[in-house]
Amino acid sequence: MVTDEGSVSWASLRDRVERLAAVIDERVRPGGHVAVAGANTPETLVSYLACLVSGRAPVGINPKLARDEFAYLIDDAGIELLLGGAGVAQTVDSLDTRHGFTGLYWGGDAAESSWQAAIEAAQPNGTRPAAAPVAPLLYTSGTSGRPKGTRVRWVADPGQTVAEHIEQLASAGRMLPEGPHQVAGPLYHNGPLIAVRALLAGRTIVLPSRFDARGFLRLVQENGSASSVMVPTHLSRLLALESAERESFDTSSLQKVILTGAACPADVKRAVIRWWGPVVEEVYGGTESGTLCRISATEWLDHPGSVGRTVPGFQAVVVDRDGTPQDPGTTGRLYFRDASLRGIQYHNAPDKTAQAHLEPGTFTLGDVGYLDADGYVHITDRDVDMVVSGGVNIYPAEVERVLSQCPAVTDVAVIGVPNTDMGEELRALVSVSGPVTEADLDTFCRQQLAGYKCPRSYQFVDRLPRNDMGKLNKRQLRQTFWPDTRTIGG
Repeated sequence: MVTDEGSVSWASLRDRVERLAAVIDERVRPGGHVAVAGANTPETLVSYLACLVSGRAPVGINPKLARDEFAYLIDDAGIELLLGGAGVAQTVDSLDTRHGFTGLYWGGDAAESSWQAAIEAAQPNGTRPAAAPVAPLLYTSGTSGRPKGTRVRWVADPGQTVAEHIEQLASAGRMLPEGPHQVAGPLYHNGPLIAVRALLAGRTIVLPSRFDARGFLRLVQENGSASSVMVPTHLSRLLALESAERESFDTSSLQKVILTGAACPADVKRAVIRWWGPVVEEVYGGTESGTLCRISATEWLDHPGSVGRTVPGFQAVVVDRDGTPQDPGTTGRLYFRDASLRGIQYHNAPDKTAQAHLEPGTFTLGDVGYLDADGYVHITDRDVDMVVSGGVNIYPAEVERVLSQCPAVTDVAVIGVPNTDMGEELRALVSVSGPVTEADLDTFCRQQLAGYKCPRSYQFVDRLPRNDMGKLNKRQLRQTFWPDTRTIGG
């Protein structure tokens, strides 16, 4: 493992994992939940691995959460042990006495590192429990309410024992190219946590503490990184560097860059494909479902805007509001039929689980879209992200897709704002990289969309408030323009 501070050998990594697993064996019941609230550090990956090999479920938590958010997740997940950095220890101070968990923390004053002290005192016995494996529990971003916990699908079949689960995870990691895997996103999100499977597969992990465009390229060159998981924001920041500076780095070692998290502007994706070659593979799915669709760079150039065809084991189904299947080319609610009939499940939320299913095994992530004639899935909106203007339903994602293709546009969000006559009207919040006027954007939009779908107004912004995985809180954006908490017309 290569970090900002140096490197961690395989022998040291194995020793730390075995020792922490022994600590977890003593403190957490079999099948129990262990919170891992770490930044991009070796301790975070060690914690995930130790949970898995001990037969306990790691529960990924953003270490930047506020105290009350920690309290909610600790209670909802039934956390018995919390592993995190010194900053987390300060955030959750005294919560343990009220919420029934213990904590081990790293960083800060080495003398106060309870995590390190526990590891040094541990006596691993080298045996693994024969109990059934438990999948990690992660929480969705919660941009539409309280976060929802869900078991991740890192492998299709975890097996019957912990040992079988570990081997299945390692097998999944071996699907990455040979060579170092470089982490770009935070290790409390599902995509970047592919690093756990990569480690089990024997891949060296390049683990910077944070993403920096120049630093990312430097690390690729220095380590010969072969793979990474990125979001569109990462790509945009790389492209924001001067061309001469970008080209000064050798990125020829990259064989696969998995793009996830949000829709990528067409010009950004094309530019990266021209730069790196056809190594960009876009995937669509959710924390609760795993990957549902996949599209290579070559396929995407033939089907721009698509997120690909469904992966084996899933079938895309588009239905109208009454649940009637729709023909190719017709937009509607997007569902996925799971051949295993597992569907998706939200932790401690049977009502939300039921609402997500059209029938047993057929579920939605809340998106609107259509299938083209070749079976490629196109996402046009979130089901809840709709503007009703003059009684006509307008899907902002369709408008965003068009505006994102305008040469000077680097990011865009289309929302509904109040209109006395129509109830709502469209406004586009746009970030640009060069000279462009509202008239330019309007002309570009009207060349590709019906007039009623084009924004009534445009607002230029320096940057849109995306989270670490590139997602936007549309409700938060709309709230600025509405007089109260209601952010739709009517």
